[in-house]
Amino acid sequence: MAKWYSYDKDNLVIDQDIYDSCDIPQNFKESLKRQAESLHSKIDNYIIFLSGGIDSQTKAYGFVLAGIKPRCVFLKLIYRLPDGSIRWNKEEFFYASLFTKEHNLKLEVFEIEFDKDRIQDVVFKSNYFNNTAGTGIMFFSEAVQDFIKYENYKGSIITGHVTFSMSRSGKICSGDFFRPDAGLLYGVDPAVVVPFDLIDCHVFRYYQYVHQKTKEIQILQLYEPKNLAYTELGFEFRHKFSGWEFLDTVNDYTTASRINFAKSYRGRIQETPSRLVLDAMGINSKIKRTGLKSVDSKVRLYEFTTNIEDRFINVV
Repeated sequence: MAKWYSYDKDNLVIDQDIYDSCDIPQNFKESLKRQAESLHSKIDNYIIFLSGGIDSQTKAYGFVLAGIKPRCVFLKLIYRLPDGSIRWNKEEFFYASLFTKEHNLKLEVFEIEFDKDRIQDVVFKSNYFNNTAGTGIMFFSEAVQDFIKYENYKGSIITGHVTFSMSRSGKICSGDFFRPDAGLLYGVDPAVVVPFDLIDCHVFRYYQYVHQKTKEIQILQLYEPKNLAYTELGFEFRHKFSGWEFLDTVNDYTTASRINFAKSYRGRIQETPSRLVLDAMGINSKIKRTGLKSVDSKVRLYEFTTNIEDRFINVV
């Protein structure tokens, strides 16, 4: 679907001529708007599963900027404890509902309940302890499968799962992104999953542009440009939600006020997702996720040499 690269599950090849010929957006808003317009022109029926995080919300915001009202569905993940009480992802719903209210979007809510038995089923079905996929993806995938079955949904699913990172090694700055199949949903036809950032190259062109012109970013050894949502779009800071917090019966995530611009999974409440999963399964064990070795999932998009003085970046 996206013409600026080709991908055959082993190799991703960027068509440099097409990428270079893509007009460079001068701000983050414009890049999101163009990306949404491109997607809307190519796909007739699509849905955004809107969470409380900035990944899905910046994608939805791109449609808003383009004057398009996407269908937004919030997946309400409910954890029913053995005593009958429940815990759900209310912190995410708080941010999702504020976003849709501000931008006059309808927010549909689809509920899915997990108890001890269902969590066990999901863990074994996804081979959770022997893969490297995120814990949140496991529960998100299960919820999406339920939604598709319940509604007999035939359209596309827009995701924000393409992680882009800016890095610096010595004086060499670079931009990398994950391959299209990184973070794919378990049990969901890959053909219907459309990563927003890959449908066209407007967002990535802007990431490269802002990286090359901003020394405050170049000096950082690692930076996730999705955090431009805070500095350019005016989004309010919030905890990095990962889709497994609904299992946590102890921590208060309104206290998680620390943001890490380099790696979003650092700097948050230090709870181990696999420990929460084991607790929910009723297993008191120190089982650890081994993680299967796989080919490198990152693709290098660009490199350039910074002209920051050596004395500031410890180059000998």
